[in-house]
Amino acid sequence: MNDTPLAAGMSDQLGRRAADLVAGAQPVGWKMGLTLDAVQRQLGLDGPVVGYLTSATQLANGATHRLAGTEHPAVEAEVAIHLGAAVPPGAGRDAARAAIAGLGPAIEVVDAAPPFEDLYSILAGDVFHRAFVLGPADSSRADVEGIEATIVRGETEEASASAAAATGDPADVVRYAADFLADHGGELQAGECIIAGAITPAVPVSSGDRIAVSLGPLGELTVSFE
Repeated sequence: MNDTPLAAGMSDQLGRRAADLVAGAQPVGWKMGLTLDAVQRQLGLDGPVVGYLTSATQLANGATHRLAGTEHPAVEAEVAIHLGAAVPPGAGRDAARAAIAGLGPAIEVVDAAPPFEDLYSILAGDVFHRAFVLGPADSSRADVEGIEATIVRGETEEASASAAAATGDPADVVRYAADFLADHGGELQAGECIIAGAITPAVPVSSGDRIAVSLGPLGELTVSFE
């Protein structure tokens, strides 16, 4: 039975994903959400949650995204973990690391503002997801050591932080996502990616903004808003 907000929210989220796929969207992967300890404590969680990504919300690098209908739009700089193999629940760190085909840059556009109180609605709504941009995967990278993320609006740097401090070991992200999804009827498949959560605080955006996100050796992505 879906007798908790977590279980009910994930059931409805994955049902929504299934409906999107039936409607023609292609599966792209997953997103880590609610990665801040303070937010997890507020919502009674013992770790992050997972949302989904499909082609329905994917933007090309350099695209313009319309903000109509948003209340608190913002962008996040994230590491995308690209999988070359399926990862079952209970996978060890070595198996998870072997499944990583490479790392790349990602931007997520979210629409969220505190207070974060209704876990069911957050999960059923795909954890504030609005859109995302992916860059190419670097097959030589399986860790984020030495990677600094920066978010620039126009010519002004708005945020920067170490990817290692925020993301941790990508293999651990993969293992966590595999276990979390298995608990709720989902699975990690070969060819999917996981965007691993915000590296810096989210940067609010508005119509007319052009945002550039750099992840150093992983590359740079841009998105504009109208």
